[in-house]
Amino acid sequence: MALDGTLGGVVRIPVKAGKEKEFEDVFLAMRSGVHANEPGCRMYDLFRNRKADDEGNTQFVVLEQWADQAALDSHREQPHMKEGLPKLANLVAGAPDSQFFDIIK
Repeated sequence: MALDGTLGGVVRIPVKAGKEKEFEDVFLAMRSGVHANEPGCRMYDLFRNRKADDEGNTQFVVLEQWADQAALDSHREQPHMKEGLPKLANLVAGAPDSQFFDIIK
């Protein structure tokens, strides 16, 4: 087992019923900023659950991979993130569940 500093992230986000398209549009704009401006990002992709939950909300999952902790820390301070995250606040049905992991090689 070896750790090289690479981090993986899984972020689960419940999105209000009827707000899925708006959430996707805002997220994809943020994702464009990530891919264009963050060389430490190796993956930043959005997935949508095929089924709604009991309240009609849709669960989205963001899968992330970062070269190291510094890349992840920088990500949180980027203008496209600071601009986009407040737009998502009214679209979510609850707090995101974020977990980050060290890669094992």
